Amino acid sequence: MFIKHEEGTTELVYEVKVNIPPVGMVYDYVQKEWIKVPVFKKSKVNVNQKWFRHIPGFEYDDEREREKEKQRYDKLYFDPKLEGYRNEEWFKRLNGVWFMCKGKPTYITGLHYMYLNWWKIDIGYPDYRDSDRRTWLYWQWCVENPDSYGLIECTRRRSGKTARAALAAFDPPSRMFNVQSGIQSKTRDDAKSFFTKVIGSFKYLPDFFQPVYDYKKIQSTLGFRFPASAQKLTKGAKELNSDVTFKSSDNLAYDSQKLIRYIRDEFAKIDVKDPKANIVEGWSIVKPTMSLGSKSIIGKAYFTSTVEEGGSAPAQELWMGSGWQERDKGLNRTKSGLCRLFTPAYENDEDFMDEYGMCDRFKAKPYQQQIRDSLSGNPRQLASYIRKFPWTI
Repeated sequence: MFIKHEEGTTELVYEVKVNIPPVGMVYDYVQKEWIKVPVFKKSKVNVNQKWFRHIPGFEYDDEREREKEKQRYDKLYFDPKLEGYRNEEWFKRLNGVWFMCKGKPTYITGLHYMYLNWWKIDIGYPDYRDSDRRTWLYWQWCVENPDSYGLIECTRRRSGKTARAALAAFDPPSRMFNVQSGIQSKTRDDAKSFFTKVIGSFKYLPDFFQPVYDYKKIQSTLGFRFPASAQKLTKGAKELNSDVTFKSSDNLAYDSQKLIRYIRDEFAKIDVKDPKANIVEGWSIVKPTMSLGSKSIIGKAYFTSTVEEGGSAPAQELWMGSGWQERDKGLNRTKSGLCRLFTPAYENDEDFMDEYGMCDRFKAKPYQQQIRDSLSGNPRQLASYIRKFPWTI
């Protein structure tokens, strides 16, 4: 987090010190104040304390159907128990939660909670990973930082970056009026594939996290408004009029538009011979869509790529110009406006992850070194493995 509590602590995430609130405190982004909250625990025994999904102790879907039946005759009716539950979940989504993890009070951001509890992906609901906690903290720091245009992340393959970026794209348009998230990748088909992941997770959300949407256009746009044929029937009903869209990799695709979130997937994997795909030039065109003028930043970007993809000279230039420690001290901004994040492979290796979501780096790194040593006689395979499981960038 960027917002600081005077009694809180800090944690170094890559190159940035993020703020952690005091145990049992979260910042209420609606009321703009610090709030005392419970520290959830699965057990009183430390070794049994770990992340658990927050599922209601009643059949929400069944009771929601009964509530909707009564609302057919009384539009102002609501079930107090269901409304209380919905409000609690919205509070957690926006502000985060504390839980006990092997005897340690642990804070996760609101979007990390949303990701774990409700953002279903191809393998089901994501497992808790401490490396994800750090990434979500960094993203929240970027979102809150008035001098950051967002995050540029490089890591190994299959580390969850696409799922995280998909949620980052979905979040603001699903709760704010008249905003747009834009998605680009190395090709239009890749951007559509990314967009399909957003839709896939969206369909599994509970109804209170699913605003009214135009299901007729969902293959090309996730538009939070009524379908045209239903507008007369729903006159006066609320619609957000916000969108999640995707476009080709052409640098001008989002020119002159206004974006609350911009996702650039696989930014390092582009055709270096195509001038329309130069990532630095493209970013210089998209960047103004997320600011009011030369100073006020109103949108945030999330760039993702893997070290395996190598990267063109423009991609490397963008990465090198995103170091927070090397920012211009007068403007208090990096050269690119973005802030970079890299996670070494020995900090998020699934084969060395314990039940508490912690990766044993003291076992993972030596094991990865053994594989490197075994490939020392084959430079090509060694280089390929190092790109797949990088330690540095």
